[in-house]
Amino acid sequence: MSKDKEVKSEKVILAYKVVPRNKAKVTPETSKREKNVTTKAGDIVGLTFDDSKPNYVVVINQTASDVYVGTAGNISATKYDYKIAAGKRFQCVYIDGLTDLNFFCVAAVTVRVMTYTAPLDPIAMALANQ
Repeated sequence: MSKDKEVKSEKVILAYKVVPRNKAKVTPETSKREKNVTTKAGDIVGLTFDDSKPNYVVVINQTASDVYVGTAGNISATKYDYKIAAGKRFQCVYIDGLTDLNFFCVAAVTVRVMTYTAPLDPIAMALANQ
């Protein structure tokens, strides 16, 4: 009888470990990249993704200045898609992926950019941009 209980609890543990609900899976068909992006004061710095179209973007701004992000090439402190406040992290999901991402800051900063391509996860989409 004790062997039956051990088998049942082992099945429960395995089922629990197999289902990571809050993380997008990184599989061989996904591509994950990390890069530090440095901007000079008032300059626009762009990232181009020629060989991939990542649909997940995470930007970590550990500086004392706000960073402005956009997919168009002509961004500024008044014209941008997303503003990342000083010391904040930002995640965005692009359904169709993206080919260009541009950064602007009024001061010289370095931000950490992580991009990856993965199947769309409704939980990640709901939590993005909050």
